[in-house]
Amino acid sequence: MEEVIDISYWHLGIGMLLMLFPLYYFWRLKTGLLKSAVISTVRMTVQLLLIGVYLWFLFLPAGQYFRQSVVDGSDGHCGFLYGRKTYLVED
Repeated sequence: MEEVIDISYWHLGIGMLLMLFPLYYFWRLKTGLLKSAVISTVRMTVQLLLIGVYLWFLFLPAGQYFRQSVVDGSDGHCGFLYGRKTYLVED
């Protein structure tokens, strides 16, 4: 699996500024689409924030709440499985 690339707030802001171009032309050309474009942009932003919170709740704290004991049969070490990482405990 590839490494996760985080988007900084700076890059997110630049991406949101790209919406100013169509909004300007909707306003300038009086197309009647300005109100619906602003509403859809705000709605998209809120939905993405809620999906981000949901995914954070679903995946990040999984290691804190889910702990399963694992015993390695070859050398008798006991480990704990946190999410997908296994930590061995020496006796």
